[in-house]
Amino acid sequence: MKLIKKFLGKMIRIIYRLGYRFIPCDKNTILFISFHGRGYSDNPMALHQYITAHQEYQKYRCIFAIKHHRKKNIQIPNAKIIEYFSIPYFFY
Repeated sequence: MKLIKKFLGKMIRIIYRLGYRFIPCDKNTILFISFHGRGYSDNPMALHQYITAHQEYQKYRCIFAIKHHRKKNIQIPNAKIIEYFSIPYFFY
């Protein structure tokens, strides 16, 4: 069983690395995650508020990865919210 887990872990890492070489990165996108997707708080919240308050940062697109954001009914102005550790999460 340990051998299978070790093999699968290595395969996932290889696929993950290859995927990021071929998926383009948008330099004007900022992905925020606070406490492993538990909510909109702490430094990511403060950085987002600073970015949205200053005109020179308006070109940046802010995305928050939050667990169960639909159940929590979280609304963040000027930001897109995606599910933490979902398929779209890996494309940002």
